[in-house]
Amino acid sequence: MDGDHLPDTVNIVQNTGNEKLGLEIIFGNKKVKHLGLGKEVLGRGFDDLEWWEFFSRKPKT
Repeated sequence: MDGDHLPDTVNIVQNTGNEKLGLEIIFGNKKVKHLGLGKEVLGRGFDDLEWWEFFSRKPKT
């Protein structure tokens, strides 16, 4: 995902405090990033990824 050629992992996770869903991205270098979970995502005006029903891998272009 970050272009360093190391395998990255994405998990759908839930904040136990507010029950909002988000993504946990674990990069190959062990750095971890969380999106959603009650925090606004990329300035897009939403903080809960509950609308995601599935996540799929797309080929690198």
